[in-house]
Amino acid sequence: MRIIIVATLILIFYSCKNETKKIDIADSKESLLNQVDSIEKLLFSYEAGSLASNQAAAKIVKLYNQLATDFPDDPKAPEYLFKAGEVSMGINMDFDAIGYFQRIERDYPNFNKSPHALFLQAFIWDNKLNDDAKAEFIYKKFLEKYPQHEMAKDAQFSLENLGKSDDELIKEFEQKQKQQGV
Repeated sequence: MRIIIVATLILIFYSCKNETKKIDIADSKESLLNQVDSIEKLLFSYEAGSLASNQAAAKIVKLYNQLATDFPDDPKAPEYLFKAGEVSMGINMDFDAIGYFQRIERDYPNFNKSPHALFLQAFIWDNKLNDDAKAEFIYKKFLEKYPQHEMAKDAQFSLENLGKSDDELIKEFEQKQKQQGV
């Protein structure tokens, strides 16, 4: 009889413990979402580029990443990664941004912004990190995967003008206008 009572108490103890874990996870997700909400509101109140703005942006990137990492099956997980990438780009955390966009490409290939994430990787390598070889590889990959995408023309244009200075682009544009008689 004592064995049955002890076994019952153990079962009750473990079921309560497992239920507590579920509540903790839900509470932590809710807590993270509340933090995201308050920091997003705070970000809009700061002057862009200010120290406070950059600190809040870095904090929200960490929160977006944590949400996507802790809850990868959440339908919003790829959106959190995309936002983390965008904000990272905005505060010149370019390698972090590339990492977030790569995770989208790798883990969420059917996400509606997956093509944008791939394009933005090339854009960062091209315009921010000045690595023409990596940018070229990714622009070509984009065109191969998404030849009919709305950004395909942008990728093709970027690919054709890779490595050209602003002055060179302006001269080419002016020459084209002269040829067209504009």
